[in-house]
Parts: sequence; structure tokens; C-alpha cells
Amino acid sequence: MSDSLWEELVAFLKLSQAFQQRKMIPDRDRAFVLAGCCAALCNFSSISAYCRSQILQNNRGHMVSKWPDLKTAMENTAFQVFLKQLARRLPLERVEAQLLELGYCNSLTLAEFPSEEEFLARLLDLDPTWLEDNFS
Repeated sequence: MSDSLWEELVAFLKLSQAFQQRKMIPDRDRAFVLAGCCAALCNFSSISAYCRSQILQNNRGHMVSKWPDLKTAMENTAFQVFLKQLARRLPLERVEAQLLELGYCNSLTLAEFPSEEEFLARLLDLDPTWLEDNFS
């Protein structure tokens, strides 16, 4: 996994939480698409599945509903176009600026946790065991 992909995953998860706190659900879902795809590429399948489930909980007809998971969706040309559009709208620099604008503060660091998966689960304010039990 590249450092930049990890940075994007963490940033998009934080942004999804910032949007959730503000009840900006369509924006949250866009952040979840990007986070879920990053998670899939990094082989964090439970995080990716959780992101997809949150999108579908809000919007059953969302494009991601056409595939069983985001890794499979990323193989589809139409989804790739959609993903590129989202990525252009939310580059890492913009994500960081939005986090500041939204007043999002989360002081968790990877060093505090025994695994990357647990750190990511805690960013989402989820119990890592629950996440694994329900989304693996």
C-alpha cells in the first residue's frame, strides 16, 4: 500500500465523519465512496463494505448497489468514470481544507492502536470487533 493511498483513506474517512456530524449526507456518501474504494485497494475489506453499506442505507438506488462490493465496482468502466469525477472534486488538499472549514477534530493516531484496521474502525467511531463480525 502506498503512503498516499493510506493518507487518502484516512482523510476520506475523517471527511465522511465530519459530514455525518453536520448531517450533510450526500456529501458524506461521496466521501464514503472514495474512502471505500481506497479501503478496497488497501485490502481493508470490512472498512470498504461498511462504507458501501452506509451509502446504501441512505440511498438504495445508488450506483454502488449494482455490484456486490466496491472492488468489483472499480472494475466497471462506468464506475471508473464516476470515481474519477469524485476524485477530481475532492483532491486531498481540498479534503484537508474542508476538514478545517467544518471544524473537524480527531486526535487519534495510528501509533495508539495495535493494527491499522483498529485505527480505521475507531476513526469511524466503531468497535473493531463489531465491524469485523458484521462486514467481513
